[in-house]
Amino acid sequence: MTEQPDSIRQLAERLDRDVKSIHTDLQVLTDYDIVHFEQAGRAKRPFVPYDTIEVSLEISTPRPADDTAPA
Repeated sequence: MTEQPDSIRQLAERLDRDVKSIHTDLQVLTDYDIVHFEQAGRAKRPFVPYDTIEVSLEISTPRPADDTAPA
């Protein structure tokens, strides 16, 4: 977060990941209003406009009825 990338491509290079995968991940984060974009010439520059992000995650085990396959 301290060194914002100039583009999605640059972020993909930093993370050693495919540009398409990064784009898909960023779209999800955009849908949740976590990542924003600004136009930087022909590129879209992703940025996070927050100092901190708090995430609440609930994980549960499947109920026995969820494990059965339909007959």
